[in-house]
Amino acid sequence: SSRNSTAYMLPREPRRREFSSLVATLLPRKTRGDLLQTQKLLQLAIAICEKKVYHEMFDEALKQYNDKQKRKDRKIPDYYKHIESGKQEKLFHEIIFQIGNKEDMSATGEHAELARTVLDEYYRGFQERNPYLRVFSAHLHMDEATPHIHIDYIPWTDRKGRGLPVRVSENGAFTQQGLTTGKLGDYGTVRFQEQERQVLTEISKEYGIDIVAGRHSKKH
Repeated sequence: SSRNSTAYMLPREPRRREFSSLVATLLPRKTRGDLLQTQKLLQLAIAICEKKVYHEMFDEALKQYNDKQKRKDRKIPDYYKHIESGKQEKLFHEIIFQIGNKEDMSATGEHAELARTVLDEYYRGFQERNPYLRVFSAHLHMDEATPHIHIDYIPWTDRKGRGLPVRVSENGAFTQQGLTTGKLGDYGTVRFQEQERQVLTEISKEYGIDIVAGRHSKKH
């Protein structure tokens, strides 16, 4: 990592080392002139990592599912492509958190390192708080107007239901984390965002930063 950006080495994913090394190599050289090219390379690296994590998470469950199918047309040859072409679930989700704005918490201002410390601590507890949101990419950016962190994750569930025994499901993930009842229309997204904002608010207070209500995170 560099002073301007941090690419986290994520736990329980040994095959991500190649990806993290690529990021660590690219980011220290980043300037305004090559920022766009670096972002394109970073997105490509994330996409490669994402597909690897799909194999890690779902290959065994996919085999179990396909072995039970008597009709060939019901088998799923590629789960990643199955989700990609479907309409029910996204391949992954991204949440972005920042502290303050460019006026009171500029990435080049006196509080920049404090913001980095808070966001870093927030991230390091994210996976433990959200065991059914598999984090596969996380980047803390200090090279734009305001310090902020991107966390990319794949929501999954192993609750009994249609499809693979272990499958992509945001609603299933939030249900198993106690953030929703699982009923139609109760998706848990709002409770999840409130949970994470509360955690960030509490960490910020420990460092003497008061989070003003109304400055929300972004989720994609």
